[in-house]
Amino acid sequence: MFTIGQKVICIETAYNNTTVKGRIYTVVDINECCEVNLYLDGIIHKYSRCWCGVQLKGSPNSGRRFIPLDDYLSDNVLDKIIEQVEADELVAV
Repeated sequence: MFTIGQKVICIETAYNNTTVKGRIYTVVDINECCEVNLYLDGIIHKYSRCWCGVQLKGSPNSGRRFIPLDDYLSDNVLDKIIEQVEADELVAV
């Protein structure tokens, strides 16, 4: 689902505000222990532990709080088109 270098958008702010809902980040590394964890450009921490107790390098962010930017943009554009069709607001070109 995620790849290194991919742009992602945060859909849920972290409890410590290190990542904020609506902001765009770049994935620099990925760890898959018990869940997908993303290392993001510009977000640096000393260490962390996975839920299972395994020590992880740095402090990754749960992949559950992010979606690929392309998916986010596609979904929003399609939603807007559907709304316009239903409201009969589209103009023929």
